[in-house]
Amino acid sequence: MTIRQNRKKADSLDFGKPPTVRRRRDSAIFNLGYCLTAGGAVIFLANPLLLLSGNISAATATTAGGLASGAVVYGSKLCKDANDRLDNAAKADEEEVE
Repeated sequence: MTIRQNRKKADSLDFGKPPTVRRRRDSAIFNLGYCLTAGGAVIFLANPLLLLSGNISAATATTAGGLASGAVVYGSKLCKDANDRLDNAAKADEEEVE
């Protein structure tokens, strides 16, 4: 089995876990995505200041900007996916109660 197949298998086994464990994990993933997005925003704001003050070269600023852009996109994707899973878990809990 490849690593991807193992990950898919592990994700498919997730449905047997109690809802609180899934909710806790999704909440942690949401927080990680939020931190990545916030960190990328800090880099976006600091880059022009450091470049204009002469502390970093243009190549370093470009590289940091590209990495920050990737972090923001990945963080946003993590937040969206975790939020969707949390919404689905909340709906499942509401249906269980009824």
